[in-house]
Amino acid sequence: MSRRAKYPIEKKTHASERYIKGEASAASIAAEVRMTRNGDQQIVEWAAIYRENGIEGFHIREGNERNTSEKKKQAVEEYLQG
Repeated sequence: MSRRAKYPIEKKTHASERYIKGEASAASIAAEVRMTRNGDQQIVEWAAIYRENGIEGFHIREGNERNTSEKKKQAVEEYLQG
């Protein structure tokens, strides 16, 4: 079961782009989007996600990522090797 995003991807993208370009502060963007408490921090987080992953960073993933047994073995071997 996936969770529903509170804000649409388009809104997150637009807010992130405006913040990154320096067109508005995080607090003013949060007010425009009508975000509640700590909205300015959320804008900063969205901008960081957008910088690193682009719009793909805002897509919700279904469930937790599953690791194959091979990937688990590799992680244990790397841990044991230091």
